[in-house]
Amino acid sequence: MPFRSLPFYLIDPAFSSREIRDEIEPSVNEWLDYHQLEDGTQLFHYTNLDGLKGILKSRALWLSHISSLNDPIEIEHGQQIIAEIINQAIDDEENELIELFYRQLLIQVNAFGNTLFIPFIACFCSDGDLLSQWRAYADQGGGYSIGFNFTDSVRVKSESEDFEEVDEGYFPYLRKVIYEREEKEHFVNNFLENAVRGLNSALEGPIGRRFEDDLTYPVSVMAGQAANLILDMLLSFKHPAFKEEKEWRLIRVKARHEEADLFQFREDSHGLLPYLSTSIYSQDNENYKFPIQSINYGPALDSNRTSPSLELFVNHSATLDHEIDIDPVHVTIKGTNYNLR
Repeated sequence: MPFRSLPFYLIDPAFSSREIRDEIEPSVNEWLDYHQLEDGTQLFHYTNLDGLKGILKSRALWLSHISSLNDPIEIEHGQQIIAEIINQAIDDEENELIELFYRQLLIQVNAFGNTLFIPFIACFCSDGDLLSQWRAYADQGGGYSIGFNFTDSVRVKSESEDFEEVDEGYFPYLRKVIYEREEKEHFVNNFLENAVRGLNSALEGPIGRRFEDDLTYPVSVMAGQAANLILDMLLSFKHPAFKEEKEWRLIRVKARHEEADLFQFREDSHGLLPYLSTSIYSQDNENYKFPIQSINYGPALDSNRTSPSLELFVNHSATLDHEIDIDPVHVTIKGTNYNLR
């Protein structure tokens, strides 16, 4: 079956509106359909030799804090696009309650990443042999791209010293990055139209009658309920200048004070870089498999030397004592179509 991710539920409001849920369901389904992966599709993580060794040894990926990604205004770009659309809707709106609904959505959008929630991301590419990726993320062509096969049996889990509860992992949140302004506007406008329809239905129904003396409270609560989808969108919007990267991302969002013991830190010239070490595996009965399907080596490497060495390294990694197994028979090793040597 194709891999189809789940929607985010970051905000848990005081109550939920059936009308909001039902009306935005088409928007949710369209959004999730956009990020669906067909059977057998691989997503590739580009890295250097140290990264490859660490990933195979730990069966884990490092999900970096969003501030450390290649676009220094990663969050701000999505916030700006969505804010422009919502502000235009506010300018065009005459109904004060709907305007309040929009403003409450805008508060959630502008606060994301700055107050309650901390996004962590591991980046993938839909192309395992892309020259710009080799140069930017794989040691100037001297690195590797690791092909992961995401199926409906894949799970992720925070890596820790005690890994006895491997079966308590959760379904991964995978998103295809959106670069084109037209697509971003489509998703946001479609969502706003459906959300407002749900809001009006709710205010005409039991919720409206229950809070008829002060409708501002239920409107604010329902905005929080609806905001989950628009925050999901925010995490997938990226500036068109990065379009060539063909990026997909594995996303985890933590509350700022949630499980702080899981946060880890590395250093570079800019200071501390927070990350989450996240195990990834597919579950087959009681067996746990690392879902890598291929390892491609970069155009600056000698194929005669690299290919047999990689094969031996994968075989060796499979012998390491770990709850998550590597099946070397199903890991394809190949070179590149480019030649930088």
